[in-house]
Amino acid sequence: MTCNHAEYSLPTCCIWAVILSSSFVLNLYLLVPHSITKLQRSDERQIKWRIFSVTCTFTAAISIYPFFFCKSNIFYGDLLHDILGISYFDRSSLLPLLHVMILYSGSFMTAILRYNLVYTSKFQCSKRKLDSSRYRYIINQCKHGINMPFSNFWESCRNFFVAPLAEEIIFRSCMITPFVYNKQMSIAQICWLVPLFFGVSHAHHAWTKLKNGAPLKVVLFSTLFQLMYTTLFGAYASFCFLKTKSLFAVVIAHSFCNFLGLPDFSLLIPSSNGFADEQMARVVKNSRIISALVYSIGIYFFYKRFDIYE
Repeated sequence: MTCNHAEYSLPTCCIWAVILSSSFVLNLYLLVPHSITKLQRSDERQIKWRIFSVTCTFTAAISIYPFFFCKSNIFYGDLLHDILGISYFDRSSLLPLLHVMILYSGSFMTAILRYNLVYTSKFQCSKRKLDSSRYRYIINQCKHGINMPFSNFWESCRNFFVAPLAEEIIFRSCMITPFVYNKQMSIAQICWLVPLFFGVSHAHHAWTKLKNGAPLKVVLFSTLFQLMYTTLFGAYASFCFLKTKSLFAVVIAHSFCNFLGLPDFSLLIPSSNGFADEQMARVVKNSRIISALVYSIGIYFFYKRFDIYE
């Protein structure tokens, strides 16, 4: 039995989106004890309670979705597969991941260049041969960089599994689908409108920062930057979801982006101090050029390879 999806008006879809995004944020405070919310975000107890909260939120969203948007009875297997995009893993589920990896090629190269700079700096300062070769040092640092985000089990569980899964179910599967069946908006319009709810839902971090004593200007700047970044990412994730019709595809890409974090552009900024050693200055200059080149190539091919979703 399949779902005869109801076609609600655009204002109704927006109200549904507001309810989902508000519930996602409010439950982090309503379902989490007040004594726990005062703890650091990296505290294990805080993480466990937040995992519990978002799990309750996306479970409730999936459970009540058919009662609002399905005209006829529906098996939850049909709902998960046909409406919410929760299907079996296949090759198309890797498309967004591969596409995002192209964009992050500059970050990969920048990390390697930074490790090379550290090795060169140590060699220049010590004036002696280091214990390991340059390539072995870089490889070991890369391994350390990969393993470090997984050093805390509950933190990595939240960042790379629960948070991506919960956010994609709520802000992609449950939120986008009514707009699609509304048939009043194009894919491009949906991709730019719906992520605004995703971006605004992250603004509650500003309140936490203010309570912790952060300056107002710093909080405003960081909040606006986070709003812009999450909205852009939400637009891209929405596009991937609509094109692949696969929740797993966007969850995998989301986890990968959480793992790498924001791109590191600091190497592109010239240092005001300069370097006394000419060889070190030359290495830094060459690293800056290579980093800028790879970032440019990655952005170009990321833009050109949107055709993989056709």
